[in-house]
Amino acid sequence: MSYCFNLYMKISSLNNIQNIKYNRVLNPSLKNNYIKNDTVSFSANPDVKYYDCNNDLFDGCEVKPMKKFKDMNPDNLALVHMTNYVPIDGKIISTKNATKDESGAGKYRSTVHFALNHVVHEHMYGEGWHQMKYGIILPFNKTMDGVQNEDILGGKWDDFYLRGNIKIPEGSYIVKYNPDIQKGKLRVSDLSTSAEFKNTEGVKLVESSNPNLNETVNTVIRKAGYSNLDDIISKGMGIDSQYAHIMLDAKKQLELFDKDVNKFAEISSTLNHQRILEYNKRIAKSWANFCEKYNYTNRTHATSPWGRSEALIECIKLVGLYDDSWIYNWKAESYEPEDKDYPVLDDDKLSELIGLINSQNEEDEDSAAEIDYQKEFLTVIDEIKKQTPPDKPLSYDIDKMREIIETSSRPSVALDRIEKELKLKVMIDESDCDKDLKQEDIYKMVDLLLCVSNAQKMALE
Repeated sequence: MSYCFNLYMKISSLNNIQNIKYNRVLNPSLKNNYIKNDTVSFSANPDVKYYDCNNDLFDGCEVKPMKKFKDMNPDNLALVHMTNYVPIDGKIISTKNATKDESGAGKYRSTVHFALNHVVHEHMYGEGWHQMKYGIILPFNKTMDGVQNEDILGGKWDDFYLRGNIKIPEGSYIVKYNPDIQKGKLRVSDLSTSAEFKNTEGVKLVESSNPNLNETVNTVIRKAGYSNLDDIISKGMGIDSQYAHIMLDAKKQLELFDKDVNKFAEISSTLNHQRILEYNKRIAKSWANFCEKYNYTNRTHATSPWGRSEALIECIKLVGLYDDSWIYNWKAESYEPEDKDYPVLDDDKLSELIGLINSQNEEDEDSAAEIDYQKEFLTVIDEIKKQTPPDKPLSYDIDKMREIIETSSRPSVALDRIEKELKLKVMIDESDCDKDLKQEDIYKMVDLLLCVSNAQKMALE
């Protein structure tokens, strides 16, 4: 695979990032065991029912029609959240609130993320969403009723984010794996008396022995009466239904490409790329109209002011990993293409590509470009402040952050002050850092998270 393709895929994936780790270990696959010959529809407990894993509706549910993407409205939408954590007191807790220590400091992520009417697709740099322990499906309208306007931020249909703890309203479903359920069946029970899930009135628990939780959650979405967005999008793009689960998922595409390039080419040849391009334009316009109508931000979290302001904390840690300095001297010869057959770009072209030329060094072709991250971060703060809607403020005092960065001699000093004065910690623990991470890799990571270079700033427009 070419160097440019690799770089493109990394940028595409990281621009839609929700959680980043410098190295990634996916959860081990769950074992699948089945009980035998349980075909009953009702159990001895009247609050428990069994359903087949098909698209027939659950009892009491009605169809919430959405035949096309443009038909999307708050009444026919469900928020879908995949997580490894049990809701607390009937709420999905933000990372920031869930990780607070005795001093009140917590990891900086203040938002909770959802996909609309489908399970979020995986990519190579995100979490293993399909291996999570729980899938939570919430009716859109009822959820919004419990969230303050300033905390309804927006995003994209595959990454819609709200700020703070999110109350799980009546009419929601919590889906989990249970190896004791008969294969092909769903066990549905009332959560109001559950010891594991407290304060969940009007919420149903759905259990399945299918170890692929994403498949179960997508089935429950349909059985609850919602139109699954993957079905709508694959139909609109003209993708054969048997290939949709691959062609709509970046991680599965890359895995297939690495495993069987011929099969990947065979499937790709069935796609009408012009139709897909035109359809993507139509749904982007429909989504923009939806966001404008309901005052939602039409941005990925990574390019939003809330995402950038939080990623800034992680980036301060990144730039201090080596010699705890704000300054990095860029040397073009340290870059080598991953594909040895790919032609090497001259220094000027390569520096232009990744946006490493600092304005103070543009006229001196013989000197290595110097990156002053302290100055770059202050510029980013100015951009963030301009981006931030007046009615949806940031999650912390950005002016205090500016003062901390500006007056801290080293990144480590800034991080200590951020924890003490802003009560915010980095997301990634030291033990999770990739020990082989190079300084040029750090620049690319910082650029992708904060849009430091001119090339990346295009994503903000």
